[in-house]
Amino acid sequence: MFNKEQILGFIRHALTLLGGGIVTNGMFTESEMLEAVGALITVIGFAWSYIDKRNHPAIEEGEG
Repeated sequence: MFNKEQILGFIRHALTLLGGGIVTNGMFTESEMLEAVGALITVIGFAWSYIDKRNHPAIEEGEG
């Protein structure tokens, strides 16, 4: 199974590939696309972290 970093890497490369096509068609500039990909990866990372922590809460001190 893939770990979190590998999956985020795949997503980042897929977004970059998609962004390259969009830039080639003139819909966005290269810098706009880089900012959008960076923002999407950040949002995906935050969401993934939130969901992971919600599903696996930390053990409170004094337990176990």
